[in-house]
Amino acid sequence: MNSRSTTLSIGALFAALGGAAALVMMFAEFDVNAENLFAGLSYYLLVAALFFAVAGSFSKNSQWSYGLVIAMNLVIAAIIIAGIVISFISWQYGLVLLVLLIVELAVILLAEEAKVWFPSA
Repeated sequence: MNSRSTTLSIGALFAALGGAAALVMMFAEFDVNAENLFAGLSYYLLVAALFFAVAGSFSKNSQWSYGLVIAMNLVIAAIIIAGIVISFISWQYGLVLLVLLIVELAVILLAEEAKVWFPSA
């Protein structure tokens, strides 16, 4: 497979949007007087970095296998849900991030060319 399909490009777009959204949410939540300022900001940065890592896995010569991409998406979902539970991420922002993640994960699971695009383990 020489070029990435439109379907996989949409998945990469949603992964990159998730990372960008997490950064925007981090700046929106910034409060100098907050008691746990660095913990909250670090949580958003972690989510953004993982979203961008998954977006990078859609590149042509990616080292990530199909199973690893799915596992990383599940890890991101667990981190977002844990952040909502421990109140590092507001539930509204967490819901937006989860929707972006679910769309991106659905693209990977439903696109037939995803198993061909991502190398086997």
